[in-house]
Amino acid sequence: MLNVLLGVLAAYAFSRFRFRGRRIGLTAVFLVQMFPQFLAVILLYLMFAKIGDAVPAIGLDTPWGLVLVYLGGAMGVTTWLMKGYLDTIPREIVVISILSLTAALNDVILANIFLTSNDSKTVAVGLYGIISGQQDQNYGLFAAGALVTSLPVIVVYQFLQRYLAQGLTAGSVKG
Repeated sequence: MLNVLLGVLAAYAFSRFRFRGRRIGLTAVFLVQMFPQFLAVILLYLMFAKIGDAVPAIGLDTPWGLVLVYLGGAMGVTTWLMKGYLDTIPREIVVISILSLTAALNDVILANIFLTSNDSKTVAVGLYGIISGQQDQNYGLFAAGALVTSLPVIVVYQFLQRYLAQGLTAGSVKG
């Protein structure tokens, strides 16, 4: 599943964004998938032997090393196929992603009910906990936390604002 997740992220970048090196990257992904992984066995063995000297947890004879080999071996096919699929999806669907992200980040009620230990609480629940107490309401800390938490959402909105306007109007027109 991690392979699919990473492949979708890479495919989304290739499908939706125009950046320097995009064409070379797509060509590299295409060429990598043309050769069977078996051709790279000696190279992979030598590479992971050297990596194991520096980082033993991901070297030879480790499960994480094998996971990395599997991830790298299937990334070309996964990325290429998912890019083709993502090219067929209208850009207006970005609106749904933005609104879902914002709703998940701002949810306090359900997160507070379902997450009981302090280690698993979300940022919104933690911020609510700062000001919900009767005696120790720290509004300065709450404001700073709210500002830092809102920065990723602001960046996403700024980056995708043209798609947001198009998607909202496209979804409201019938027929």
